[in-house]
Amino acid sequence: MSWQPIETAPKDGREIWVGDRCSIRIAFWLDGAAYEHRGSIGGGWRDHAKAEARDLADLHFTPTHWQPLPDPPA
Repeated sequence: MSWQPIETAPKDGREIWVGDRCSIRIAFWLDGAAYEHRGSIGGGWRDHAKAEARDLADLHFTPTHWQPLPDPPA
């Protein structure tokens, strides 16, 4: 599958590749209700590899495109 606009990315919690013009990360969408206890408003893209799944905006990373992760090796 080729890269698609971030607006079409799934927001159901599954991990996907997200990219900007410089790099890619594995991330997932976390609905705002899931972390409103932190004082956040709305949802956001979260980095899967960071402790406590850091918000990509905190990392100054704004994804513009996405694609699904490949199947793991057999």
